[in-house]
Amino acid sequence: MQSLPERNPKTSLVPRTSLEVSIGGRSPDMLKLILLFQKKLSRWLHISSRILPLLWAGCFFYSIALRPITAQAASSVTLAWDANSEPDVAGYKVYFGTSSGNYSAVIDTGNVTTAVLSNLTAGTTYFAVVAAYSTDGIESLPSSEVSFTAVDPPNATTLAATSITGTGVTLNGTVNANGQSIVVFFDYGTTANYGATAQAAPTPLTVIGETAVSATLVGLNLGTTYHFRVNGMGGSGTISGSDLTFTTLTALEQWRLNYYGTTSDSGNAASTADPYSKGIPNLVAFAFLGTGQNPNTASIALLPRPQMSDGNLFYSFIQPAGVNGVTYGAEWTDDLSSAVWNPIPDTGSGTMHTFSIPMGSNRNMFIRLKVTAMTTLDQWRLNYYGTTSDSGNAASTADPYGKGIPNLVAFAFLGTGQNPNTASIALLPRPQMSGGNVFYTFTQPAGVTGVTYGAEWTDDLSSAVWNPIPDTGSGTMHTFSMPMGSNRNMFIRLKVTTP
Repeated sequence: MQSLPERNPKTSLVPRTSLEVSIGGRSPDMLKLILLFQKKLSRWLHISSRILPLLWAGCFFYSIALRPITAQAASSVTLAWDANSEPDVAGYKVYFGTSSGNYSAVIDTGNVTTAVLSNLTAGTTYFAVVAAYSTDGIESLPSSEVSFTAVDPPNATTLAATSITGTGVTLNGTVNANGQSIVVFFDYGTTANYGATAQAAPTPLTVIGETAVSATLVGLNLGTTYHFRVNGMGGSGTISGSDLTFTTLTALEQWRLNYYGTTSDSGNAASTADPYSKGIPNLVAFAFLGTGQNPNTASIALLPRPQMSDGNLFYSFIQPAGVNGVTYGAEWTDDLSSAVWNPIPDTGSGTMHTFSIPMGSNRNMFIRLKVTAMTTLDQWRLNYYGTTSDSGNAASTADPYGKGIPNLVAFAFLGTGQNPNTASIALLPRPQMSGGNVFYTFTQPAGVTGVTYGAEWTDDLSSAVWNPIPDTGSGTMHTFSMPMGSNRNMFIRLKVTTP
């Protein structure tokens, strides 16, 4: 145990016995414990100090002089007091411990009027005094004792989003205010820079213990990946949960959910299924009859019909409102016994689609419409290159912005919300070494589908032989690991392919 040093008997300073406590409408963490010291016929030493326990670690607080104090990450308390005006004051010492009058630790702050007591045990009451010492090493009597109970700082945890639809979602999290007054809100946006906020409920919080919080968003974009996190803001700083993502449903997924109770392209809800025997597969009903068309009441009579005019055979129709994520096409042949169907260009504009082919001297000509659902990669290309075509700047192998990241790599490893113009190699998975193994491990970004991840290794870069590494991960977590063994040189690379 650290005992107080012997006091110089010539020092005439004595502490004033009064202890003033002022809360002043502040939250508990801003409790002021004001200690007043009084000089009694002393030639040199005077302390007039106010000790301010700041019971919230990890955030910014303001001392009496309104200067910011950064507390520690562990449970800690910052004490602050007024500087002494005497010229020969060399510094201050803070004595503290868990027993009143018996102090097991001491901090010499030098000529600094704050002290951080760190690594404290939450829920434990501590006692502290401060003393000044002169340039001659003479130490004053201690101040009056103050006590405080260490508490854990508030914390926030972001949880998975729920109730995801095409245009809405419920964001979730938990916040432990640990007795502080915390206003809770969510950040969200299409990048990790967010850009928008939503107030959570309930808020504000003062409860000690985890409290579930949520916020409901509407008006979101279809088929779009969003980032979000939960935050808690008090009078002295902000705490934030980790960044998570969710992807809103595409228009087709929302249609499936509305009429089949699932977003899965399988069973009765599959694009090719016709569970009500209407002669209209689900994808056709959605794409040509619209998002409000119940497949159970769909009719072939409502579909676009081929027409003839001025020697041309053609289809012309308007894409239904709300339908997106599909690609329309048409083909023609003059021989139904042949497997050859020739594409017809779309000469329409916007949501008007027109597919026309001149009959010429053909007495027999057949024309048919087709529709395909966009993959998430198609949608990504459309978002950032204005086309779904795997060609030109939008090609999977293209790197039009010179980032060193081909488009398919940017999509597959950085996600549907990654603009290829702002992609960075630093964001890609990196090889690691542990336990004699060289490996990659990463999580497949939310919303990325239709790709296959792989990895290969070689011990000779001059060779064209690369050996496959199995994926030992599960779900969206991918792990490719290879033991080094006796190989002094080993090289590993990731790969990604589409069907």
